[in-house]
Order: sequence, then structure tokens, then C-alpha cells
Amino acid sequence: MVRKNKWNISKEKGEKIVNETIRNILKGTRDLMIDYDELIFVLNNRTKDITIKNNNKSKNITNFIQNVLGGLIFYVENSRDFMIYKEDDKIYIRFLHNITSNDWIIVDEDSY
Repeated sequence: MVRKNKWNISKEKGEKIVNETIRNILKGTRDLMIDYDELIFVLNNRTKDITIKNNNKSKNITNFIQNVLGGLIFYVENSRDFMIYKEDDKIYIRFLHNITSNDWIIVDEDSY
């Protein structure tokens, strides 16, 4: 008998929460990059007030990512916004875009 997991949020809503939260975390870092383990910690911390349940049991966002999105590494590797960066046996997650559609760019007219 196959048992189907029932989440209280859809895959699309969960992906949106994950993407926006990771974006906000990375925008707050110096190099738009964060250590994988630190990202998991901050991600769980920033989403702790969001109710995520599977079969009426409370779960954290990393459990949702693992079970619905295939894991954080898989999610990042298949994302257009983030990339995996490895250095000295450490894994980092990096934001690929320096400017999003919500950011403003101030152009000095005298420089042209």
C-alpha cells in the first residue's frame, strides 16, 4: 500500500516561501553567499512562524524541502537564482543576481 503525504501547503507555495526566504538571507550577507549549514539554520529560524504540516504533524521548512523539493542542494542546483559553490570541503550557496526587479539603480547623469 502506497502512503501519500499530505502537506498543508502546495509545492508552489512552499517553493515561493523557500525562494523568497533564501533571497532575503543572501541579500543580507556581505558577498551574497552563505555556508550551507548556516543557511539551513537561518532558513529554519526565519520560517519558524510559518505553519507547515505533513499529515497534521508540524514540520520545519527543511523537512518540506527534503520531502517535496528533493533537498536543498537539488533545489539550488535547479534554480535560476542560486548556485552551489564549493571551497575547501565547504559548500556555499550563492545568489546569482546582484539586482532584482525590486531594486533601484541611481544613475549619475554627469557620468555619461
